[in-house]
Amino acid sequence: MYFSTGSSKNTTSTEAKEESEKPIFQFESSKEIQVEHDSRATATLETETNFSRDARALRERSLKQAEEALKGKGKSSGDEQLYRGINGYTDYKAGFRREQTVASEKAGGSHGPLRASAHIRVSARFDYQPDICKKSSFGIR
Repeated sequence: MYFSTGSSKNTTSTEAKEESEKPIFQFESSKEIQVEHDSRATATLETETNFSRDARALRERSLKQAEEALKGKGKSSGDEQLYRGINGYTDYKAGFRREQTVASEKAGGSHGPLRASAHIRVSARFDYQPDICKKSSFGIR
């Protein structure tokens, strides 16, 4: 890419023509994609709990285990002696309750805190205009 500015005067000397034809600014690209400088355009939210370990995933897992236990899939020898934690108890009234599905809980399908969007893009603009800013209207700088 070349940028040059020519003189508006017509000069007849060859020296002046050579100087006017030389580029003032020259830029050459390496034509490589700079992935490390993408301004985090493909960033994901890293401040929240993993989706496999959050409250909704734990609730879904416990409901799946309870459903399998009621159907008899999880039965094996010595299964009665296995401790599955406080959330591992089978609720035998689950078939009569509507709230036993994650999608119907809390009217929004969530259990515990809501999951934040994984893909984020934040932009902020700070514009300190002297005609709007209170400090500058009082003469304070």
